[in-house]
Amino acid sequence: RAPSYDVSALHNGSSVIVHGPVENATEFRRAHGNNIVPLFSGSGVRIKILEAFAAQCPVVSTTLGAEGLLVRDGVHLLIADEAQHFARACVQVLSDAKLSAQIGASGRELVALSYSWSASIASIVDFVGSNPATPT
Repeated sequence: RAPSYDVSALHNGSSVIVHGPVENATEFRRAHGNNIVPLFSGSGVRIKILEAFAAQCPVVSTTLGAEGLLVRDGVHLLIADEAQHFARACVQVLSDAKLSAQIGASGRELVALSYSWSASIASIVDFVGSNPATPT
């Protein structure tokens, strides 16, 4: 969706580039490389983080932004809840190519092992197999 006026006003064309709606979020993430999730309220499954992981993009998030996901700070993403720490984590992934690659690869592996269709089906099959129906 379109960014707010306040966010759009930050665009200066060089050090800050604000994009509006994109046609293909996965391709956009791959082309631009990093995802930040400065979420301080809300709930639900963090689909955007999982999509970023699937695209092998490093992610910086708040604790709330990553809530409910099977993630480890410093392994699958960087987590920071204070503005200064969040900014520092963003600079880290932008300036440390090795760290970005490691986090991106770990996130991709996590999605493949825990959140893919095949992983979900295997989990359902295991659950059904261990909980046989009882006749009524």
